[in-house]
Amino acid sequence: MNDSRTNLRRRLLRQRAALPAERQAEAARTLVAQVLRILDAHAGGTIAGYLAYGGELDPAPTLVALIEKGWRVVVPVCGADASMVFCPWTPGDPVVRNRLGVREPLTDPIEPAEIDVMLVPGVGFDERGNRVGHGVGFYDRFFAASTEAGHRPLR
Repeated sequence: MNDSRTNLRRRLLRQRAALPAERQAEAARTLVAQVLRILDAHAGGTIAGYLAYGGELDPAPTLVALIEKGWRVVVPVCGADASMVFCPWTPGDPVVRNRLGVREPLTDPIEPAEIDVMLVPGVGFDERGNRVGHGVGFYDRFFAASTEAGHRPLR
């Protein structure tokens, strides 16, 4: 990775860490409203979310609202080889922390083609939706494999 991307990631992580708790909670509430508005016309399906880590925007309130509307929620489980699968999750399910400290469910993975919509975490995004992640490449690999297989869920 080039140095400018590393520096950008570090700067964005510092800025995120400096956000007051109320600002983070406000962002989570805004996410609920925006996602519900976007998905209002959909009767349900499978949405890939994530369990917040390291100051990420917490999608839990959004995921709970979607479950209440009939959506199935899946969250990532990351392999040692930077692979990623998605497993069903509901609030209260047991989780374990992986080697990076990210919480993961203990349920069996689903097929990637079952995912209709994805909420994608990131350290930062530009105006076109390009993301800067934590630098491991889990999502990049998943998106590449999914696209190659002809499946492009709404992100």
